[in-house]
Amino acid sequence: MTFLSGFFHKYSGYCISFLILFTVWYIGRHDFFFWDTVQLGSKQAHFFYPEINGIILPEEIDSGHFPSFGMYIALWWKIFGKTLSVSHHAMLPWILFLSIGIVKLSSLFLEKRHLLFGVLLLSIEPTLLAQTGLVSPDIILITCFIWSLVFYFTKNNASFSICLIVLSLISLRGLILTFCLFLYQIYDSFRKKERHIHIFSAFVPAFLINISFLIYHYFQTQWIGFHTSSPWAPSFHLVSIADIAKNILLFIWRIIDFGRIYIVAGCIFLGYFYRKKLTTQTYEIIKILLITGMIFFLLTISFQSLTAHRYYMPLYIIFIILFVRLLFESGISIRMTNIIFLLGFLSLISGHFWKYPDQIAKGWDSSLAYKPVFSVYKDISKEIENQNITKKDVSSFFPLLSEEKYIFLNENPEKHSTWNNPTATYLLLSNIHNDAPDSLYQLYRKEEAIILKEKGAIWMALHKIKK
Repeated sequence: MTFLSGFFHKYSGYCISFLILFTVWYIGRHDFFFWDTVQLGSKQAHFFYPEINGIILPEEIDSGHFPSFGMYIALWWKIFGKTLSVSHHAMLPWILFLSIGIVKLSSLFLEKRHLLFGVLLLSIEPTLLAQTGLVSPDIILITCFIWSLVFYFTKNNASFSICLIVLSLISLRGLILTFCLFLYQIYDSFRKKERHIHIFSAFVPAFLINISFLIYHYFQTQWIGFHTSSPWAPSFHLVSIADIAKNILLFIWRIIDFGRIYIVAGCIFLGYFYRKKLTTQTYEIIKILLITGMIFFLLTISFQSLTAHRYYMPLYIIFIILFVRLLFESGISIRMTNIIFLLGFLSLISGHFWKYPDQIAKGWDSSLAYKPVFSVYKDISKEIENQNITKKDVSSFFPLLSEEKYIFLNENPEKHSTWNNPTATYLLLSNIHNDAPDSLYQLYRKEEAIILKEKGAIWMALHKIKK
């Protein structure tokens, strides 16, 4: 017992972080592919399984960046078998790295006696925790971002450079984050009057690899980033001034959604009223937040649909670190500090229970509110099958439109029809369908459904299509 208590006291931060993340992973270790992971995980991995035949994906699943995540999942399938369990196990090493990184990052910016406060809030961040339960490249992205900060501030240039390579290759957002860190490096070097070229050497491998791939990709496909016939091409359409104003509000909403409003408001309040007590290290966190926030802000508000919650996970992480540091740096009494922290903890926990009207699009992969979707969809699918209704006779919306072989890894090519398909007889409607017209929720009320399954925040209803 003495050994165990000593071990936990010394490594309590690591234990707490890993246990929280591992619990969410363990609960969902057999769940099917959900939301964007169907394309980014399953479909791209299928292209590389069982053999890799080039690095340029088919246009309908090509996201424009190096398909490292698809290759990674395909490698696990090749070694251990193509199953949902193996796919989730492929995320486990990254969840371990993430939990360690959370502690390392907290220890950089927080005093030892405040470490657990930061570790606990970071580990329960709603969107991060939600992604932990999915086969998601965003777990690798946020892990590499956190470790990049750790290696940068501990002046481990070699590890920093390697981390940037992985970060930049995981997605275009990873490349954008690499650029954000590059801008911060420029600012930091000028502030310290370190203007030698070797200061930026850590970024050279990542940039060279990515530039080489993008050039090769262009010569093979004649496009970079997206193409006009891609499913996500509308997301990159430039918008009007009025829509920019709307996107600004969406950006703010995403930052404060799912309980983060308390953390962000706390940063603003504490930062303003106790600004005279702020230290140099606190200002460094603020500068990283401002640089990263400004780049993501400018790159998302001008386009139609680039404001998904998970895109801003790096900002959520920085906000939490800043909140905890400001809280203890302000000099507020211990009793009041504990109360403020407890409210912050409860606010983030509450984020998993935030519920919006059905007509309001919600980030269903960005809080644990999505968890019941797996059992609800399986239950309603079983009843549909029992009534001898085929999938092609049932129209639906994203994320239920892909073939079963990509969602369940069961080699079944069947899939639901898209809405307005004239051959469909039924409609499977759910509150997870962000792209369903609002009018459908009035025309097809869930209480009037042929089959209705509901659990937690999720409901799915099967209707006979009205002619």
